[in-house]
Amino acid sequence: MRPAFRIRAELAAAAGFLSEPVLPFFLERYAAAYRAELDAFIIAVTSGIAPRPDGADGLRALLLADAATRSAQTGQAVQLQPGA
Repeated sequence: MRPAFRIRAELAAAAGFLSEPVLPFFLERYAAAYRAELDAFIIAVTSGIAPRPDGADGLRALLLADAATRSAQTGQAVQLQPGA
């Protein structure tokens, strides 16, 4: 659902004011990427080809995101385990 009015964000800086339209809701913004991802998954499932990214890739992304969160919370570097 789109609002009946335009939404804008304004940035005040030393050089003056900058006003840019706010990007649409993320589902609208990334609709083509979601469709392509779903198409690739369906092709992988129906053809028997392993999907990419796979579960291991997802796990590594999650471990990296968790480490980044811990680092932000503690202000310390977080060591990741090789091969994780």
